[in-house]
Amino acid sequence: MGLAHRLHDGLSAQGHTVLTPPGNHSAIVAFEHGRDIDMVRRSLDDARIRLSFKEGGAQLRAGVALFNTAEEIDLLLDVTSGWS
Repeated sequence: MGLAHRLHDGLSAQGHTVLTPPGNHSAIVAFEHGRDIDMVRRSLDDARIRLSFKEGGAQLRAGVALFNTAEEIDLLLDVTSGWS
């Protein structure tokens, strides 16, 4: 859960609307990106990051698993920080 909380905190700090409640005991982090879906898909694909698109692509869902690393979470946050 530590990595999911790290992602939640990072996305919140970037100004994304995080739908998963803070301190949730789930490894799922859902958020709204508020950007052009094609740009979002392209930037995730370029970074080789796989997330689930929900609600017609307006929301993203990250399932942080035991095999994920802090470096992968940081990479995702680096990508999302460029969505301006």
